[in-house]
Amino acid sequence: MEIIIDSNAQTWFEGEAEYECSFSAKKQKSDKSVKEFKPSKSIIDKEYYKAGNIKSEMNLGFLGRLTTVFNHQEQVSYFKGLFNSIETEKISEKELPQDYKIDRNIVKINGYKCIKITYYSNDEATSIDWVDESYNIPYYEGRITEIPKGLVVRNEGSVSSSNFGFSYKRELTEIKQTEVLDSKFKL
Repeated sequence: MEIIIDSNAQTWFEGEAEYECSFSAKKQKSDKSVKEFKPSKSIIDKEYYKAGNIKSEMNLGFLGRLTTVFNHQEQVSYFKGLFNSIETEKISEKELPQDYKIDRNIVKINGYKCIKITYYSNDEATSIDWVDESYNIPYYEGRITEIPKGLVVRNEGSVSSSNFGFSYKRELTEIKQTEVLDSKFKL
């Protein structure tokens, strides 16, 4: 297997990961009854890592598939969404999360030593990542200086309002170090 070293003299993790995902949505009617949707089976997402690049393939059930490629060298993310259109976003133009809290107390999740990062976007939304910093994979595209690298072992979040609620959970089920072809990062 080829070891890639970037201009910052880092050896990046190369391999692939599989995540099991679940989500639910609730819509409250004016008569206070709740209509809930949960998929009948778990959804499997995949990620690929090479040379600081990350490709995520997310299955959104009946909504289709979302693919994201972060190109570390170019500092650009590419998105292929539900209508097969490709969008490009420069990392320097993305907003950094303004309100987050890092808890460095180590929590073991399925054998991984994780720290906890909680993101608050407003009173209605929260997202939590548990990250194993021993993996040399750009975390959040390397934009959070306190946590430039790490493997997301679990993340979960929720959005709620008086009319609607949505929650999700995504947990690592397998990661393996293996050669990943460059062609895997094409959309």
